[in-house]
Amino acid sequence: MVVFNENDNMSNKRKREEEEDSSDDDIELENDDVPKTSRVSKEQLEIMEQKLAANPQLYEEHLQFIQALRNSSEFEMLRKARETFSQHFPLSQEQWLLWLQDEESMATTDEEIQKVKALYERSFQDYQLPKVWEQYCDFAIRHFDKDATESVLERAVSTAGAHMLDGYTLWTLYLNYEQKLNDSDKVRSLYRRQLAIPSLMLTTAWEDYQKFETNSAEAEKTAPIFQEASKKLEERMEIEEQLIDALATKKDAIPIWEKYFDVVTKQDPQDIAVQLFERAAQEQCLSDAIWKRYIRYLQEQGAPSQTVMTVYNNASRNCQWNSVLWCGLLEYMELCLCESEWIERTFQRALASMQPVVTDYTSVFLTHCSYLTRAKKGDKEVIRTAFSTAFEYLTQYFKEGDRQCSVERLWAHTEAYHFNDLERAREIYQNILSRFPSEPLLWFNYIQFERDNKATVDQIRAIYRQAVNGLELARSRKSLAVAWAQFERENSSTVNYIIEAEAIVRKSSEEADQELQARRGPKKEFGKREKKDTKKEKKKERKKNAKVQALPQEDTEMEEKQEQPPVEPPPKQQPAAKEPKPKRQPKPKQERKKKERRVEEVHEHVEQTAEAPQAEVKQPPAKKRALMKPRTMLPSGQPLSNTDFKKLFEK
Repeated sequence: MVVFNENDNMSNKRKREEEEDSSDDDIELENDDVPKTSRVSKEQLEIMEQKLAANPQLYEEHLQFIQALRNSSEFEMLRKARETFSQHFPLSQEQWLLWLQDEESMATTDEEIQKVKALYERSFQDYQLPKVWEQYCDFAIRHFDKDATESVLERAVSTAGAHMLDGYTLWTLYLNYEQKLNDSDKVRSLYRRQLAIPSLMLTTAWEDYQKFETNSAEAEKTAPIFQEASKKLEERMEIEEQLIDALATKKDAIPIWEKYFDVVTKQDPQDIAVQLFERAAQEQCLSDAIWKRYIRYLQEQGAPSQTVMTVYNNASRNCQWNSVLWCGLLEYMELCLCESEWIERTFQRALASMQPVVTDYTSVFLTHCSYLTRAKKGDKEVIRTAFSTAFEYLTQYFKEGDRQCSVERLWAHTEAYHFNDLERAREIYQNILSRFPSEPLLWFNYIQFERDNKATVDQIRAIYRQAVNGLELARSRKSLAVAWAQFERENSSTVNYIIEAEAIVRKSSEEADQELQARRGPKKEFGKREKKDTKKEKKKERKKNAKVQALPQEDTEMEEKQEQPPVEPPPKQQPAAKEPKPKRQPKPKQERKKKERRVEEVHEHVEQTAEAPQAEVKQPPAKKRALMKPRTMLPSGQPLSNTDFKKLFEK
């Protein structure tokens, strides 16, 4: 049995940031993934090899060991070290390119070329890397025949041609190859496929197509494809800029990727959306949220089980602490009819990689035991050994183990329904309840188990009594007593048992209320008079506090004055002469003009009212007349001043 190690798990949470700086001849690595070390002695190489053999989960040590072997020209040891590294971790794009370049430089025979081809195919099991596809296409053009080369080029543009930046190079390789064969129809078809994909080099691709196309009718058919892709590109460029800013400022890019997924999955077909998921998984390889979203999309689209299993495998190799990914991988391995030895090795890897959390280990053990129950139906000893091993593991490495007893409950179910051994199943349940007598869920499960196995009414009644006496919390006793009363109403032949159960319900409900009141504390009851008094008291306290806040400052000032030694008063100074008040400045011309206009409006208004015939107006009652107010506004909307009123009434 594998034992988890916290240091191993911390090494799994590595940070792999890839910076690509490639040239035509070779690839220079300037990041921290592959540290450049000087030549080391054979003794040092042996020490590094022994360290990795003892603990293969050390990511940085793998990189240092591979770089040291590469500098020492130990190619056989280097190949072996890379194989070991790739078994435990997915390799980055730079690591694969270096490995493939080294193998390709040493391949001279047809057999060695086939080995390099197999290594290329193997690299795509980790990620769909556009730079690796580019190198593979170049390798195929140099070494493969026409059909094999076209097959590689078609796979390259189908799996990585929608990459926002690097997809253009793959399309260019394919187009140049077909143009050399003078197949204009196929070249035109490839251009239209390329122009339908929004990428950063979309305008350059359109210019290339215009140079190639001589038929104006065909160009008119292709133009709408380019225009539609350009509209999509405008929307996605905003998201690309947000991703660049998040990378520069080291912010969380997961919400931006989620937004990107929503846009692409609605607008584009499945193959382009999958390429975006692959790009995100490569750039955010340690984000389990990205992997889960990728897997959920594949499941919703009805992808083949083998494809989903491959993504689960890559996800679990990157996020080795996540039990959900390990359980999904084990289930899809069973669905794809993988060999039992491979499934067993994956199960052991999961136990060695996860964080020491009891719920995570419980879920993995449940998945494994459930698989063995289906795969090894006739072999009782193998299944029982798996259950007992899981139980011992959880109780040994965790204080209380699994308080829900999920593994043991599944074990009891297996004994009862698959092996027809009710006595052994009851022994398992009795062991569970003896360790956790105050867990109501376990009692409910046991009662349901007995009812499913057609236990007598007296047996189930005895379990209810045992449960009520074993539970500590009154609210738990109440819920169980309610279920007991319902059971007695359905199955009891006399009313005595119903009365017994209902009495326990009333008693436990009262105790539950007391427990709740004890947790909340005593209630405070206030009458109307008391509430008013408290409001007045609060106002008085606020006034006092406001006064008290000012007092300490005065007291401290007085104390400071008392503590200071007496100081001679300064000579008297003559009071300064009072400055004359500044004269009022005359108002500007604009204000004077406004006044003149207002006076003119008043005169006009008075003349109009005097000339107009006065109609008979009914006088309102005296009370309403007293409440009426004189007019205070001019027709222009400006208010009447006191001087305006005087002039108005004089007229």
